[in-house]
Amino acid sequence: MFTSLGDKDVLHYMKDEEIHVLSPVAELMNFGSGGGCIECEGWYAERGLSDPETMSFVCKITCPIKKGEEVKYWYNDDCKQGFARVYGFVPSEVEDCYARDAKMSIVPSLPPRSTLSPSEKIAQGNAALERAKTELGIEHYFEAAHFDYSGLGGPEKLLGVKAAKDMRGNGDIIVKVPYTSLWTWTAVEDDPVLKVAIGSESKTFKTATEWLEGEMESFDAWMLPLLLLYHLGLGEKSKFHNYIEYIFDTDLESFPIFMSNDKMDEWYPPTEFPKLKDETMEDRKWAWEFYDKILEPLSEEHPEIFGKEVTHKGKPIASFDSYAWASNMVASRYWGANFGDYPSGQLVPKRENDAVSHLAPVAELMNFGKGGGCIKCTGEYASSWVSGFGSEGSMTYDQMSFVCRAYCPIKKGEEVKYWYNDDCKQTFVRTYGFSTPAHRDCVH
Repeated sequence: MFTSLGDKDVLHYMKDEEIHVLSPVAELMNFGSGGGCIECEGWYAERGLSDPETMSFVCKITCPIKKGEEVKYWYNDDCKQGFARVYGFVPSEVEDCYARDAKMSIVPSLPPRSTLSPSEKIAQGNAALERAKTELGIEHYFEAAHFDYSGLGGPEKLLGVKAAKDMRGNGDIIVKVPYTSLWTWTAVEDDPVLKVAIGSESKTFKTATEWLEGEMESFDAWMLPLLLLYHLGLGEKSKFHNYIEYIFDTDLESFPIFMSNDKMDEWYPPTEFPKLKDETMEDRKWAWEFYDKILEPLSEEHPEIFGKEVTHKGKPIASFDSYAWASNMVASRYWGANFGDYPSGQLVPKRENDAVSHLAPVAELMNFGKGGGCIKCTGEYASSWVSGFGSEGSMTYDQMSFVCRAYCPIKKGEEVKYWYNDDCKQTFVRTYGFSTPAHRDCVH
């Protein structure tokens, strides 16, 4: 077994502060799928932190186990051949190594591209933007437009947004999305159908948190695609329908996960992106694990919303292809915003630094660009709530918004860009499917 015993200089440490141990009694547990709720780790007493006598190896149970029931432990996620070499047996729950490797080579297929002309696509975009105001309550000053990015190695015509009025640059609101129109985990808990299927009390939620080991930031990135697929399946019944239809045609062909090795070599030469193939295989591995462990069982448990009969443009929303599309749409568009130091447990679950991961319709239409450094986006709440801060239950959804403001002048008709983050170019390519001369090389 491997375990971390904290950041204490008392024993010989391995990578990530893990040390090798043999643990009498603890190692008597057999392997089994039910063992996912057994957590084993190093532990030390509050006193004498640097004293080995105060340190222990502890296994804790996070699910009910009845007296007399076998206690099992999930050793690791190795494949069958690896298990046979190390443990001398092959569990039925574990995947075949060769089958798993073959899966990693499968290139997900993208939805068929729209047959709309460029002018028709802009008209569709402006219609969706207008309905976002009336149906989603989103305040914005955007118009859909095409922009020429061929000088940066991109397409000649790329959809984006331009300013619908002059911005003075003193904090003008360019887009304001009510909290109720954000795609957050709160939206799952507020939907009576979704709450049963994937809410915090569901079987799917428990499986996902065990798989992701409680890392809530990762949890959002992996679970928000289910929310997108759900609304995709609702069709015209979804209040986001018009907006989804507009973004559904987003070109993801430049994303490595949708490329064959040959195409990846052509678009992203190994000399410039030396680890991209391996990283892409890892991305596909995670996507397949999520599909096998979460989405496929979910489609069987709740066929009424995620079953094979629920389709969008002829393709089941719970297929691997659909999930690959949705997960990359989320990965390339989701935000982490601070909504203030709200009372713990109210409305939205706490995240590290109070960041709430979400999708923000309309705001995410801004293309990446250097001039976008003067656009600042964050969570805001109404002054009426601030005056009542501290009184239990004083905050309500309609007092919270995700707001982007301009802190430099932007002329009417000028493209509105946003600086997504400071990732290096290889990482940027994995997430967004492109890089620009403004991106630095990753240090491998």
